[in-house]
Amino acid sequence: MKKTIAMVILLATMSILLSGCDDRANTSSTKGYQLSAWTTYWDYKNVPNEINILGDNLTEIVYFGAYFDQSNHLFIPKETQRTFQEIKNMPDSLRYKNYLAIVNDKVNSKGKTSLKSRDLLYELFANEKSVDQHINDIVNLACEGGYDGVEIDYEAIKGTDLWHMYLNFTSRLYQKLKEHNLKMRIDLESSAPINKLKFPEGPEYVMMCYNLYGADSKPGPKADKKFLQAMADKMAALPGKKSLAIATGGFDWSENGKVEDITEQEADSLLKKYSIIPQRDSEKSNALTFKYSDQSGLKHQVWFADGLTLSSWITTIKNKGDFYISLWRLNGNNKDSLKLLSNS
Repeated sequence: MKKTIAMVILLATMSILLSGCDDRANTSSTKGYQLSAWTTYWDYKNVPNEINILGDNLTEIVYFGAYFDQSNHLFIPKETQRTFQEIKNMPDSLRYKNYLAIVNDKVNSKGKTSLKSRDLLYELFANEKSVDQHINDIVNLACEGGYDGVEIDYEAIKGTDLWHMYLNFTSRLYQKLKEHNLKMRIDLESSAPINKLKFPEGPEYVMMCYNLYGADSKPGPKADKKFLQAMADKMAALPGKKSLAIATGGFDWSENGKVEDITEQEADSLLKKYSIIPQRDSEKSNALTFKYSDQSGLKHQVWFADGLTLSSWITTIKNKGDFYISLWRLNGNNKDSLKLLSNS
């Protein structure tokens, strides 16, 4: 039965690729695109292997990431440092630009982490002295660590005052990084008020085009064609180099209200365990979906992306303009899916 399921999925994938209908099958337009990919400190074991499979399209690696202790001091987790060293020791490592991602997560005195903390940002941006100190901390961390650049991934920014404080910080940080020959990327959530603010010229801007459906929504794909097109149009207001980020994996929604992240490999394990053949949402997202009941009888619905899904999303983006592509994230992806991306 397992071999039968795998064969059905393979034949269905080949049928779509060879059908010649609309941009879902037209992966040739992604040929030669430049790809950035994230690696995370909590899930990194197979990252070097996945990097090798992606091949020449992969030009930038972003290490997620550095965050803050209870005293607002930046630090890099040892797992991030380990991954960075492993990749630096790879034979082809010199062809990658390595970025250190800085996130507004903070560990409190009890060891618990506050994610996407706005209070932390207000503290960092409180006055010119605190901004200068924060900028120096970032530059020193990147220089001492041997990175080629920095990615600022500060999320959950709300309110005009905090946005203006943030833009003042990013503008000054870019100038300081430039003095040290370091590059800069800025991540933006899909809700960012791009048209209402003036963003500084110089950094690369990365729009997070995922979690259209996610932990706080009903079941559905992380992205679809309409959403990607809208995000590409929104990016027109930004200066300079622009990248659209798509996501691997997906989510598993349980009828008890619990929602869990799931990698492609984990989704495939569920398909094999419960002898299920997934359906492809060919009309809107090209993502795969299936339902199952677990061993306790709870019903689940899963949506996830495979290589064909990701290739179709890249084609949709490239058809909207000359965008770079960022991939959240490495690890947990099937070899065949990565090969499809490397040959696109």
